[in-house]
Amino acid sequence: MRLARFLILLALVAVLSGCGFELRREAALSPALARVHVEAADAASGVARGVRRELTRQGATLAPTGEGVAVVRIAVDQVSQEALTISRAARVQEFVIRHRVEFEVVDAGGTVLLPRTTVELARDFVFDEAQALGAQAQGDLLRRELARDVERAVLERLAQVR
Repeated sequence: MRLARFLILLALVAVLSGCGFELRREAALSPALARVHVEAADAASGVARGVRRELTRQGATLAPTGEGVAVVRIAVDQVSQEALTISRAARVQEFVIRHRVEFEVVDAGGTVLLPRTTVELARDFVFDEAQALGAQAQGDLLRRELARDVERAVLERLAQVR
């Protein structure tokens, strides 16, 4: 019985190792971003705060602008909401929330490492009049999730900088 369990476990390990499954690893930052300053046109930019936090977590040193410091410039960090569908009673039934960020990366010498790039993501949600209080909370939750997704997209592009 023990031998059978061992053989099944061994077979399972062999199958999993042979299938190519691998945990996702964090992308290594470019040495050009070892010392970095994140600059945002909007001082309250949540994406800028998130990018700073993640760059620090990945080993970058945040520094004020100056010699030997690369700069990530977030020129636009904009969230908008539009009506998608309107009922016969002239009430909005469905919204779309869009989050748009434009940024560029310049190295310590002033060379553009990543020209101005736009990341824009959107999420739709249905407004239920019977759940009006919940709809506000749902919209807030979608905005936060969208901001995290935009941060991830910005960081993925920063990982491609060489």
